[in-house]
This record gives sequence, C-alpha cells and structure tokens, in this order.
Amino acid sequence: MNSPNEDETGNDRAAEIEEHHRYKITAAVNEILRACEEVADHGTHGFWTPTSPAAYPDTTELITTAHRDILDPLTQAITAAQATIHAIEAEQRDGA
Repeated sequence: MNSPNEDETGNDRAAEIEEHHRYKITAAVNEILRACEEVADHGTHGFWTPTSPAAYPDTTELITTAHRDILDPLTQAITAAQATIHAIEAEQRDGA
C-alpha cells in the first residue's frame, strides 16, 4: 500500500501528464486550423484561385499549384496532428 504522500505525488504527476497531453492535442489541432486559414487565402468566396504565373495554366501547372498552395500544407498539418495524437494514445496504452 502506498503512503498518502506517494498517492498524492502520483495524482499530481497524472494531472501534469493529462494537462500536457491536452496542451499538445490543442496545439496540434490549432495548427490544422491555421493551415486551413492560410489555404483559404488562396480562394475567393469559397473557390480556389490558382496562383499560377500563366494566364491559363495547363493541367500539370494546376496540379503543382494545388499541391503547393492547398494539399501539402493541409497534409503536413494533419499528419503532424495525427502523429501527436498517436504518440499520446501509445503513452496511455503503455501506462505512462
């Protein structure tokens, strides 16, 4: 049986870990929202406006621009958030 001080220390540590996890999850999701705001700047009234130097870009240029302006930034933010959440889930499973 643990002494009251050991139990209190364990509870404090658990609360610290929980707070740290909440902070990390919130920060990761906020990064997704920031990425969404940034990619929204590439559109007008909900429609994508490609930022290509060509007046009438070909399909390859549209694909490149879509990746650069929209898809890659969102994918990176989502992948980072998923990695953060998976790491926290693993810590919880392992009892850390």
